[in-house]
This record gives sequence, structure tokens and C-alpha cells, in this order.
Amino acid sequence: MLESISSFLAAVKAMTPQILIGIAIFCGVLLLSSPSFTGTLGLTGIISANRAYLGVAFVASLCILLSQFFWWAKDFLLHPVRVFRRSRQRDLLMSELTPDEKGYLLPYISETKNTQYFRIDDGIAQGLVAKGIIFQSATVGYLHDGWAYNLQPWARRYFAKHTDTLVGASEPPEPLPGGASQW
Repeated sequence: MLESISSFLAAVKAMTPQILIGIAIFCGVLLLSSPSFTGTLGLTGIISANRAYLGVAFVASLCILLSQFFWWAKDFLLHPVRVFRRSRQRDLLMSELTPDEKGYLLPYISETKNTQYFRIDDGIAQGLVAKGIIFQSATVGYLHDGWAYNLQPWARRYFAKHTDTLVGASEPPEPLPGGASQW
């Protein structure tokens, strides 16, 4: 009994909105049509014998469709709120950058570098990775020459808009050769 219910619910969950719309229209037409129309189609006996099942299918399909619509509408309507929150979090994150972190970010902007190389054990670079400002762009690196790190596109746009963010940066670190190791 429990297995049949769970398999039925799994089948309902797998139904697409197109199928549910078809079921709702079919049941609605059969339930709400005039007796002369259903009599012409020869469905009067089937409808009268199965009216309860048709009603359950009609109401259930409409309820599932409405819940799917509201779930979609929630995501659609809350998207601007999520974007606004993410923007505020990023603004706060950028306003709290330390002078050392600003120094690491400065060559990305002042020298328009796309990639810089940092050692894997560099705490400042890894802190910027953890904050989501830079990312490790290659999985292969060299212990002495460093790993490749790129600036996130949103961060580059942020620095283009807010040019004063990197004021007070400490000296950038000595650049590593990046991938030039012979071993």
C-alpha cells in the first residue's frame, strides 16, 4: 500500500505542467460542460459513473499547477532582492579590504593584468579567494613559480566604477614568473 502511494506521488512529481494543464482542461470540460454537449459526445454515462474521480483529478491538477506557478513566481520576484543583497554584501566586502589585500589587487587594475601568480600557501591570496574576489584559474601550478589567479569579472566591474577603492594599497608583492619552472 505504502509503495503504491509513493510510486503514485513520484509519478505526480514527474508530471510536466503541459500534462497537468491537459488533465485540468479535460476534466474541466467533462465536469462543466452542458449535458447536451456530453450527450452528443456519448460521454454522459462515463461522466456520471466517474464524476468524483474527475473532480479529484481536476482539483488536484489545478492545485499542483498553482503551486508550481507560485514556486516559479517566488524565484522570479525574489531575484531582484537577491541581486540587491549580493551587491550590498560585495560593497561591504570591498570596503573592508586591508592594505595588503588592496596591494594584491592593484596590478589587476593598474596594469590591466588578467592573471597574477601567487604561491599556494600565500595567506593573503587565499583570503581573497575565500572572499570570492579572485579565483584560481588553473589547477596546475608550480611550488616556486606560483599558481594562476584571475580577478572575478564582478570585481573588475566594481573597481572600474569605484576607482577610489584601492587607495591606500600597500606595495604589491613581487611578481612570480608563473609557469616558468623547469621541473
